[in-house]
Amino acid sequence: MKVLFLMSKVIIVSFIFLSFGCGENKILNFKTKAATSNEDNSNALQFAELRTGLSFPANSIMVYESDGGGREPSWGFYTWSVFTPGEIYLPPEKTPSGEYGYSDKPWFRISIYNYVKTRFDGYKLSEPMYCFASSWKTNGYIFKGDVVRTREGDFLVIQQFRDK
Repeated sequence: MKVLFLMSKVIIVSFIFLSFGCGENKILNFKTKAATSNEDNSNALQFAELRTGLSFPANSIMVYESDGGGREPSWGFYTWSVFTPGEIYLPPEKTPSGEYGYSDKPWFRISIYNYVKTRFDGYKLSEPMYCFASSWKTNGYIFKGDVVRTREGDFLVIQQFRDK
């Protein structure tokens, strides 16, 4: 009985996840709050790469970056929203079982999708194929990355916190 109940939940969640897409492609109409020129975009991406330890493909777009406005500076909070037509690779995190991987459980994918969607204001993330998250530490900070992979490319939101 419990198995049947859980299976029905998984099917419903999967159906909801698969039905998110079907929007028009607005990839060239990003309302960026970060880079205003190609040079600014390149500098913003380089700053994010230095901080996070990630490497972004050359054609990536920094859609948004912020220190959170008004947050306590000692927290070291920063956030970036990056789109890339290619795939973004995050460092895998250690799972409770001791293996390395990504947070990608079906129930978690919907919250990742909804969160990333809010960070890409004005753009419908059409036809999501996969959502996953990871956390890692580098350069004295803790990072949390959330990715929605679509046919158009990857939508990534990274949050930075000081490792105390």
